[in-house]
Amino acid sequence: ALEAQPCPDCNHESPVDRYVEASRVQEDWRGYTIDDFKVMPGKEEARAIAVEWIEALLDDAPPSQHIVMFGGNGTGKSMLSSIMVLEACAAEYRAVIWNVGSLMRELQSRFGNDDESAQMLMKALAEIPVLVLDDWGQEIKSASGWSVSELESLIDERYVAGRATIVTTNLQREAFAEHV
Repeated sequence: ALEAQPCPDCNHESPVDRYVEASRVQEDWRGYTIDDFKVMPGKEEARAIAVEWIEALLDDAPPSQHIVMFGGNGTGKSMLSSIMVLEACAAEYRAVIWNVGSLMRELQSRFGNDDESAQMLMKALAEIPVLVLDDWGQEIKSASGWSVSELESLIDERYVAGRATIVTTNLQREAFAEHV
């Protein structure tokens, strides 16, 4: 009798599962949706913008809006932007979240040891449909001109290409404007 079995070497994981796995969203947040986000008083506008952005994705509009989320520590910026990444993944868009300090350290270590690897990372970040730069803050003030220039070039390249970039920051608007 003929018997069919799945190929043990094939990966039958869905694109959504692969996108979520590569998204860098904290594992304990990976099942969250916008309905799980609890709005703090005075932060209703941020959630409303996120909902509008997510609804556009669900209507098959490619993500292109650029968003900056301002707020103090613990106000939910990272969680809300992570949920936006997960919603983009669910709509089968590749999306990733990077803590800015971690990204800067990663780039500096790569450029010091393997310039090709650093360039590949920058190219991937420039081309991914949705990029969240989380916690743009104090490390920018003390960063080298080179690393800040790389981030500014990345944001500019994404803007020109119409790719969605979401930035979270605990800086005040005026201080943020000085660093972008």
